[in-house]
Amino acid sequence: MTSSSPTEHGLLLIETKATDVSQQSLTRLTDRRAKSLEKQIKKVLTQLQGALRRVKQPNVVQTSKGNLLLFEFWVYRKPIHLAVIVSEMLPDLHDCADVWEDAIRAAEREDAAVHLLDIVEIQRLCSRSATPATFFHHLTQRWLTAKAQQNLVLRASG
Repeated sequence: MTSSSPTEHGLLLIETKATDVSQQSLTRLTDRRAKSLEKQIKKVLTQLQGALRRVKQPNVVQTSKGNLLLFEFWVYRKPIHLAVIVSEMLPDLHDCADVWEDAIRAAEREDAAVHLLDIVEIQRLCSRSATPATFFHHLTQRWLTAKAQQNLVLRASG
């Protein structure tokens, strides 16, 4: 499921992926579960890029009175964030160089920040952000830290 949130502070496109919690999946080794999740994350990064390209296209909407309205992507100069939200952050994801490389390519291609968050991390970010401006500021700082560490798996303090 992809959703978007445009504000005067930027654009956030979100794709969620729930990890499989069947009995069979729970008995698999953590590294196998992490590899499966890595594959899903890479696929989601491609989906988010496609969604962003779609959002950037001008759209014509017809009102009930027959008038045509043109909606154009208006946040070109605002921060763009692409977020993959997973149900749990598996320990073996810390070493996923392939996901990092895909994220960097997506970030450069789309001029966007890329995030990998789990439910706990998104809750922390939301609770630390009193306003949309603060939330986007925290996302931007998170991306700068991820780039410096070359790792999408981060935890907010507190």
